[in-house]
Amino acid sequence: MVKISWEDSIFSDVSKNFVNNPNPDLGEKVEILFRVLKGAPIKSVILCYVRNGDENIIVTNYSTGEFFNYYKCNLKVKQKRIHYYFRIHLNNGEIYYYNKIGLSKDPILKEYNFKIITNKSVDWVKTSTFYHIFPDRFYSGNAISKKEDRGYMSNGYKPKKKMWDEKPGIFEENLCLDFFGGDLEGIKEKIPYLKELGVNALYLNPIFYAISNHRYDCIDYFKIDPYLGDEDTLKSLVDALHKEGIRIILDISINHTGIEHKWLNKNGVFFGEEVGGYNNDVKERDYYFFDEDNNLHFWLDDDRFTTLNYTSQALRDVMYKSDDSVLKKWLSEPFNIDGWRFDAANALGRLDDVQIHYELWRDMREEIKSVNEDAYMVGESWIDCIDFLEGDKWDASINYYGFCQPLRRFLNIVSWFQCNPSDAVGFAATTSQYLAKIPKWTTYKI
Repeated sequence: MVKISWEDSIFSDVSKNFVNNPNPDLGEKVEILFRVLKGAPIKSVILCYVRNGDENIIVTNYSTGEFFNYYKCNLKVKQKRIHYYFRIHLNNGEIYYYNKIGLSKDPILKEYNFKIITNKSVDWVKTSTFYHIFPDRFYSGNAISKKEDRGYMSNGYKPKKKMWDEKPGIFEENLCLDFFGGDLEGIKEKIPYLKELGVNALYLNPIFYAISNHRYDCIDYFKIDPYLGDEDTLKSLVDALHKEGIRIILDISINHTGIEHKWLNKNGVFFGEEVGGYNNDVKERDYYFFDEDNNLHFWLDDDRFTTLNYTSQALRDVMYKSDDSVLKKWLSEPFNIDGWRFDAANALGRLDDVQIHYELWRDMREEIKSVNEDAYMVGESWIDCIDFLEGDKWDASINYYGFCQPLRRFLNIVSWFQCNPSDAVGFAATTSQYLAKIPKWTTYKI
């Protein structure tokens, strides 16, 4: 039989096993437990947290069980976010500290503390199995031969209609302008297949009117890309999915639009050479960043993607605040999608001296949740995005930094992230470290 040390037996977390209400409302009291092996040389355990900018402490009460001793205290939740850790005083006068990263003799960093967050989590996600669909390549519900060629040019490239079993062209050859004919009707036809797999939630790459097959270069957020269907097709798909107990979230890029977006188009003609210059006559021009020489700002210096400027109140209104805004339209009747995955979410509202990202996401969350409090908000981020997971911005993240980077390092696929490879010990350490930063409310059902 393996003997466990008292140090290794210490445990607490923000689950129902150790916090009687892990996701409380403001003003509620919560009971918090701390566990350690019976017979541990502990004099007292103190819970430490910051309240009104100063550290507060609560002395825990002691009780004993068959194998463990338990220390518990009651904490009244007077803040939307409470970060706490435990200070452990031993009989010999030594002091230890304990938070999500583990036990330490040194004072610990607050970013790894336990977190109680009052904002309600989206519980349906925690019991969902998602299936990710790239619409153009999933399934065609209409014969490909019935789909006409897209009659435009983009950056000197002409879109190509391809047969289903052809190989996609490489980026330099096709610039993501080869189309195979997958559509929303095809997804609807495959609902029995998805159910057979045990899927109960879908995540679709963008479906709005765009230039490329990936559709992150949107040219009209209010219109379904006709290659995929129309509003009736989307409504029919969502209704059919909901009837079968399957949720659906849509991908959208609101950090930037395609260069041919109608807000930039002088004549209201969407494609290619007919654009003829930037729109100088209407308020939509203020939706974008221009320099003093009237040059558009391109996201990541890619001239296909133009950066949106959320210092414009008019842009905020059209994108998410007005009742008929982009994000509210598709969340509301008759479409009723179940949430959004936001492309390039870490970049939104950030360009040099303009740094309004936190304010912007708080505002957007409030508006989205006013339509549907269970709408899921997932932000894409290539960097450490823990600040967006504090209950007042995103519900979750596409976590490249916390998962993909450690995994690629372990698999020695490191060129994308510009980092060194690691062994299994390094993979476990970096993954555990990032998991320790994530609030429990964003993860599995608590």
